[in-house]
Amino acid sequence: MKKKSNSLNSINLLKSQRKDIVNTAINWLLTIGRLMVILVELVALSAFLYRFSLDRQIIDLNSRIKQQEAILKLLKNNEIQYRDLQERLSLASDFSSGGISKVKIFQDIAKAAQDLAINSLSVLENKITINVFTQTTSSLNTFTNSLKAYPQIAKLNLDSISVKKGSGLTVTFTAIIE
Repeated sequence: MKKKSNSLNSINLLKSQRKDIVNTAINWLLTIGRLMVILVELVALSAFLYRFSLDRQIIDLNSRIKQQEAILKLLKNNEIQYRDLQERLSLASDFSSGGISKVKIFQDIAKAAQDLAINSLSVLENKITINVFTQTTSSLNTFTNSLKAYPQIAKLNLDSISVKKGSGLTVTFTAIIE
């Protein structure tokens, strides 16, 4: 009889069949290495998939921003009107807190400037700036005398005079109110 050959011989690349500490360490390191490769691949795959969700969020946020920009553009004119109204109400409130005396001063200055054109009239705290235009010096002299004689004006300064040929005088006054 023929001897049965064992065809299931195993191939072992390790030098010896004995289980010593070097072989055990190599087996352990190979197992840990495989596990680490699998773990790194899982982390890379999960980061790749997470990137898709972040891209979707960015697209959604950009579309939401564009929608809100369109709404803001539509409401811009209303906001400008609202702020203008608020500013005028605040100015009226500040003006009315000064009492009737400031209103009376404005009325008296307007009456004194009958022959003059008032270009601007502004009030800051206790200072009034008046810019007037006239064609005659006599009406300017009358206006200046009436401002000097006004009891609530403590000091009157002539800031500037400009003459335009053939048209008239532009004069700026600053009055200090008591």
